[in-house]
Amino acid sequence: MNISSALFKTLSENEIIKITSNIYPDEKILSHKLLEGGLFNTTYRVTTEKHDFILRLGPVHRELLLPYEHNLMNGEAEVDRLCALNNIPASKVVFLDTTKTLLDRDIMAVERIESIPLSDPSVDKEAHPEIFRECGVLLKKMHGIKGEKFGRLSNIVAGKGFDSWYEALKNELDELFTVADLYNVYTDVIKEKAYAFLKERKELLNKVTTPSLIHCDLWSGNVLVNLENGTYKVKAIIDGDRAMFGDSYYDIATEWMMTKEFMEGYGEVNCPYSTEEKKEAKTVYSLIQALMDAYIWSVEYDNKEAFERNFNIVKKLLVV
Repeated sequence: MNISSALFKTLSENEIIKITSNIYPDEKILSHKLLEGGLFNTTYRVTTEKHDFILRLGPVHRELLLPYEHNLMNGEAEVDRLCALNNIPASKVVFLDTTKTLLDRDIMAVERIESIPLSDPSVDKEAHPEIFRECGVLLKKMHGIKGEKFGRLSNIVAGKGFDSWYEALKNELDELFTVADLYNVYTDVIKEKAYAFLKERKELLNKVTTPSLIHCDLWSGNVLVNLENGTYKVKAIIDGDRAMFGDSYYDIATEWMMTKEFMEGYGEVNCPYSTEEKKEAKTVYSLIQALMDAYIWSVEYDNKEAFERNFNIVKKLLVV
């Protein structure tokens, strides 16, 4: 389970007891179970005499992380707070400790939601269109949340934001290449071409003048649903730790969930681009995503196949 990730590490029984006693003092643990699938965080379901919650531990080997990844739980807590204020179902944080004094890892606990991920094969495929339509409505609400600065939420809550969308995206490359150089992930040619690719589209990107809250990782695994009276309901949009204040078209351009029904729920896409400019913006977002993912799969998760898949996207976009 999760053995390929250099960031994953299970807890001892005593560590789970120690953390839980800080969240809910004097409550006895009835059960705890390691949950599958996590590569970045290590996640447990814990039940006590009165509470049922999801416990998440931040990564070990933090020297491998990209700079913005060091503050993801604080960023996610802010996203969840903003969602709650705007009637978007999200996780409810009950405990957050990023001081690394209780344990040498970031710690977050959220209330468990009775649900399963939309990606679960048990979800009736015939229900997907309506679920996707509801997700479109919720993403439009999220994009309606505006910020004062551009950039990752994890950076913004730490006081680091940018005055333009181009500056925020250039910072993505700066941070990525600074760390990736330690592991020889990219050649100088790729780095130079990536910077040039971005700079050539600076004027286009800076047509975005109002920072919108974007999820940056919206796929069916990050949508929780539950069957209620014969109908599936979206219970939460989760894992907003990589969210940014930026261009709302960024989420649309990924096409991870953008079915016909999703876009019907979302409605009009409010972005400053023409049809041709949308194609150009999409190439930028595809490049940055592929560069990030190539590093993550290579260094953090040690998955050569996934690295090659993303690296090939980079080479195709940059004509290397």
